[in-house]
Amino acid sequence: MKFLLLFILFFLSACDDEILEPEFSGPYICNKAGKLGDCSQEEKDMVDGIRGIISNIRRFEPSRLQNFKQKEQIGTTRKVYFFGENHQQIIGQIENLAAMNYLASNGATLLLEGNDQSAPPVYSCGLALIFRIYKMWEWEKNGAKYDPFAQKTWLKNKNFNSLFQNTLPSYNISDLGVSKFTCYFWDNKKAIKQGLNNISMRARNESMIASISNHINQSNSTPLIVNTGFSHMPLGEYLIYVSKDNIYDNKEMEKFYKKVGENNINIGLSKIIYDYLIKNSISYQEFIHPLML
Repeated sequence: MKFLLLFILFFLSACDDEILEPEFSGPYICNKAGKLGDCSQEEKDMVDGIRGIISNIRRFEPSRLQNFKQKEQIGTTRKVYFFGENHQQIIGQIENLAAMNYLASNGATLLLEGNDQSAPPVYSCGLALIFRIYKMWEWEKNGAKYDPFAQKTWLKNKNFNSLFQNTLPSYNISDLGVSKFTCYFWDNKKAIKQGLNNISMRARNESMIASISNHINQSNSTPLIVNTGFSHMPLGEYLIYVSKDNIYDNKEMEKFYKKVGENNINIGLSKIIYDYLIKNSISYQEFIHPLML
């Protein structure tokens, strides 16, 4: 587990030219049959890993936002922040969550990928988001590729959820904005089960639009954040398929979508999201960390 923490810190320091020291908050405390006590070695390993992620979120510097590829439109609505991710890029996911925490010190509404938008909200979901990153990291340490269904079975066999519940007394994120996050989902569960194809991707992107529309006009002073695989984002598709470092303007984006349409290339599926944002004058900002690309 010490290797995990050093690895995280090494990559973050490489991105930021800054050495971040690990931060450990107090003793190991675990819940044992309703009573607080010491933790097993397995539980201590989990505490170390999760505390390492929390530490990097807490130490996030505003200058690190400059590392992200960005696109912004100033519109007439409540602002929507998009954070794109590569589901196998753990360091990038930590940076995403740290940036979200910085931008939303008083909390935020998050729209997440991976479950149907009809699913009930999860309040105070910050620690669950941190645990999600930790679980993915543990899965990938075994050399496994991104596979949410296989990962779910593996985690169940490893009893991770019970271990996490036991270790809850060892974490304190009350000083972080993520502690005030409320999580919803934007996705289409039926389309997810259909696998990756043009029809299912379009259905999922339409579900994202519907979810944003449902939340954007709610009277709320906190940011609305969409967390998604970057291929669902206009900026993500553009950077991957155009292979340019410069961030697109709207004229350039129109040329991109027109070109992929004329060549009948199976990309450009984010166009319906882009059209929605532009035509409805949505105030938005896209962020993609270079490690994700």
